[in-house]
Amino acid sequence: MLRIEAPGHPYLERSMTPQIGADSATHAILHRGKSSFALDLKRPESIAIVRRLLRSGRIRRTASWTI
Repeated sequence: MLRIEAPGHPYLERSMTPQIGADSATHAILHRGKSSFALDLKRPESIAIVRRLLRSGRIRRTASWTI
């Protein structure tokens, strides 16, 4: 599964304690086996990437998105 994160705004759970390397134990447990990358969803080329990933089944909507 792929996770899309906003550039420069990591999820809050990444900074929680206790830490395992650069991430928190909570983040490591919740997102084990997932790949993540940052996309600026205000840029048209990023929206095109998201649409392509949605069509391919590599990502799915888990929040209320409008794209």
